[in-house]
Amino acid sequence: MNQTKKFQNTPPVFLCGYPKSGTTLLLALLDNHPELLVFPEESKFFSKVMGHPDRGIEYVLDKTGVNAFRYDEVSWQSGYRDYSEIDFEQYKASLESCWQQSDQSDYALLECVMSSYGKITGQMNPTYWVEKTPRNELYLKDALQRWPELRAIYILRDPRDNFCSYRKKRQYDKKSFSLENFIQDWSRSLFAWETLAKSSAQTLLIRYDDLVSHPKETMKKTCQFLKIDWDDTLVEPTRNGVFWSGNSMHKTEFKGISTASLQKYKSLLEEDEVRFLETWLESVMTNYEWALDFPLPTVTGKIRSFFFNGKADLVTKLKMLHSLRKV
Repeated sequence: MNQTKKFQNTPPVFLCGYPKSGTTLLLALLDNHPELLVFPEESKFFSKVMGHPDRGIEYVLDKTGVNAFRYDEVSWQSGYRDYSEIDFEQYKASLESCWQQSDQSDYALLECVMSSYGKITGQMNPTYWVEKTPRNELYLKDALQRWPELRAIYILRDPRDNFCSYRKKRQYDKKSFSLENFIQDWSRSLFAWETLAKSSAQTLLIRYDDLVSHPKETMKKTCQFLKIDWDDTLVEPTRNGVFWSGNSMHKTEFKGISTASLQKYKSLLEEDEVRFLETWLESVMTNYEWALDFPLPTVTGKIRSFFFNGKADLVTKLKMLHSLRKV
């Protein structure tokens, strides 16, 4: 069996969730499990590679997380990496060889990215290969056609904390981001996940709060879902086998799993921002067991919040309402 055929028959685990929801932490906890081939960077396959007219080896090497393998050690906004043991030219050669043997479909390109990483790191017989890119959940319905045995895990974070962290990232990237934009985007992500979960038993939702507050219990639940053995490395975050200290947007360095990011919004958001999020996400927050800080507004108060709170234009506000009808 050639390299790409082997990995076509190895089911993937896709880690899903809104940006800055905790997907990288989960990836780091799975990283050293002996039954898993965990790709340490975001492939951005569905959002950037699939269907792109320039998609191919060079595009993947330049425009996705695979580019990180060019460097021995690097500290980026998303954390420290040590790829000194990865021979980039060897990885590239393996990727090119795999691609030539494949059916050269979009999905085969991702399989080659994963299998080439497995080949140069000596992990050629995993039970699963694991890929993490935020918003994977938007694309997995079609991916089931290629990988009917795929597994998907969704990280859900308190939207108040999620907004804090992601807005910080947007500010770092010098991009604007309103409360209305967030509610629309976050709701779209959750709706896509809930739609997938209703039609497939191969899905697992993990709340970020549970992951950091009860890591061992949460990771045991993950093992049961994947039907893999428990391993003590599942509570020790690493990236490519090297200790990982986090990618906090608040410049916090962690020495392991930490609850420091829980309820960070209480010191970072204005009261009217918290009220706005709670007003429009109340039913979702209640359903996923997050307590509200403020009483719910009356109908009149909700109308006032729509027209006079927030900073987005009317079109954006209407799009926000449309997205909320689905969750």
